[in-house]
Amino acid sequence: MKRRVYEAQARGIAMIKEANPTKEYMMLQGLKAYSELADGKATKLVVPTELQSLASFLTSAKEFTNLKSEEKE
Repeated sequence: MKRRVYEAQARGIAMIKEANPTKEYMMLQGLKAYSELADGKATKLVVPTELQSLASFLTSAKEFTNLKSEEKE
């Protein structure tokens, strides 16, 4: 039974890859997945890569700003 599920998932992934989806489509699918996670049944925290990148950028920007402030003093 599990094998059939895995084979179906693999076929679905292959079909999506062959269709060469746009970045926007993939982002929309990701948002749909987040809504499923938000139903309260999820046991793990998932942080989107985009948010991780944004958090890293903001942290770097803050550090850069702090360095510039220290140089002025």
